[in-house]
Amino acid sequence: MFLFDLTDSQKEAFLIVGIQFIHCDGKVTIEEKKLFEIMRREVSVEIPPGAREFNRMELIETFDTAESRIILLLELLHLGYIDGEFSQPEHDFLLEFSDKLGFTEDQLTTYAHWVLGNIAWQREAVKFWQNGS
Repeated sequence: MFLFDLTDSQKEAFLIVGIQFIHCDGKVTIEEKKLFEIMRREVSVEIPPGAREFNRMELIETFDTAESRIILLLELLHLGYIDGEFSQPEHDFLLEFSDKLGFTEDQLTTYAHWVLGNIAWQREAVKFWQNGS
């Protein structure tokens, strides 16, 4: 959605955190794979080797503006909700990460509601061309 607004180092850090996030519950769904690939292509940055072993908490400093931190959370929430199932490990991952970024659980909930609305609109749009109207 907004990855184009990140710096190159933030884009790389997003890919590292994103790959860890989609694997945090032990299963990567087709929807998560497809969305992550779209995101990877959008940022035009390669995933660094060993990305799943990076310390994601050390990457927090890379997101040095309010805009970049919010973008990070919105994009991760999108990955978490795209398959219609937001698992407990995904919730815990984001809660810990958002806390370290300086966001409250209420703010995270607000962002989650926005992302869910966005996903619903995207699915509605797909119905337009599926139904031909």
